[in-house]
Amino acid sequence: MQDQSRALRLLAVLGYIMAFAILVAGLVFTIGIVSGGAQLDGTSMGLQMLGLDALSGLIVGPLRRALFTAGTVAFAMTILLSGLVYALARLLAIIRDLSIRVSALEASMAGPAPTPPQAP
Repeated sequence: MQDQSRALRLLAVLGYIMAFAILVAGLVFTIGIVSGGAQLDGTSMGLQMLGLDALSGLIVGPLRRALFTAGTVAFAMTILLSGLVYALARLLAIIRDLSIRVSALEASMAGPAPTPPQAP
């Protein structure tokens, strides 16, 4: 029982760490996507220098909106996934605590069995 409790505790702690790591990685990814979308004006200079200003406007505008949308979706999915992993870790911690309490209850009830009343 002690090994099972230790394993559940380890899984819960790993779940908390993973939830935090997913959240941080998702935030970094989202910042990268959004900042990349914001810098598209500077990267369209090559098209403008070639005289393709109209093509630059057709490509950069929708691409910027697509990157901002992708950043928003990535942020929402990161929050959702991180929350689910955190909830899983929390449930593992609750299961561990409950198994310890059930074991203690079973140990206290395993005392001597009550004797039936004897007829006179």
